[in-house]
Amino acid sequence: MHYRIERYGNERKAEWDAFVTQSRNGSFLFYRDYMEYHSDRFTDHSLMFFNDARLVAVLPANISGSALYSHQGLTYGGLVTGFDVPASETLLLFEELAGYCRGAGIGSVYYKPIPTVYHKAPAQDDEYALWRCGAVLDSCNLGSVTDLECRETRTARRKSEYFRQLSRQGYHACPDADLKLYWQMLESHLKERYDAAPVHTYQEISLLQSRFRENIRCIAVFSPDGVMLGGVLAFLNGKVFRMQYSCSCDMGMKSGAMAFLMEWILNYCRENGFRYFDMGTSNELQGRVLNDSLEYWKWSFGGRGVACKTYLLKL
Repeated sequence: MHYRIERYGNERKAEWDAFVTQSRNGSFLFYRDYMEYHSDRFTDHSLMFFNDARLVAVLPANISGSALYSHQGLTYGGLVTGFDVPASETLLLFEELAGYCRGAGIGSVYYKPIPTVYHKAPAQDDEYALWRCGAVLDSCNLGSVTDLECRETRTARRKSEYFRQLSRQGYHACPDADLKLYWQMLESHLKERYDAAPVHTYQEISLLQSRFRENIRCIAVFSPDGVMLGGVLAFLNGKVFRMQYSCSCDMGMKSGAMAFLMEWILNYCRENGFRYFDMGTSNELQGRVLNDSLEYWKWSFGGRGVACKTYLLKL
């Protein structure tokens, strides 16, 4: 088989997006309209893999110095492949990638596989190929994911009782809340508690939501008198509901509004055909520190561990 690798260019946008749509492990995060909202911060070096004229894989990536990264502006990344690519072909693609990088003066590749819950069909051929190429694990974070089809991860009866109690009192959630109002709460929360700011600015997340209205939702919980107490920014991707950001005001923390919202989300996932509720990672220092209390809080809502890995391939 004859393979070639081409660096992505804007003239390939329609071809790239169409391939992501039809792939076995693609995500709306890999559409060019999502990837390029922060093009001023990253030097894109995304790659397209061809078998003669047939596009068989794409790799969302950026370059920094002499290193190629699974795109640093994305939560996860990795080789996106079609349903018709066997493991033997994936091995060849990684051999081609190594040769391409050497020819381009790239000395190392930092590679983030797409977490398995986002696969439409099993697609861990890339991790096998990485091992075959001599890659090593560079970091590992632990995500918490609830499998809605697993009876053993249902939340405790007392949480459901508490949810019904607050519902009777008039607490309620809205799946299309005011993004600007929520973002102000989020920025204030992060500044006061951690002296930090969201990765996205309001202008960036507003732009992304305007481009992906079906995928990016602001979901908030309100008191009986209509005060926003907390919320999440949700990324909806196929069978996965991902909690990208979450926060609560002081009143929301005291009233248990976020616990109410988590139960509401679990019900929403069941009613709308989602299989997984991804609550994100609970780590610091590239996974070397686990926030035990945060992980346990997610565990109490059925969250179980999914490894989010980064491999390093030195060339």
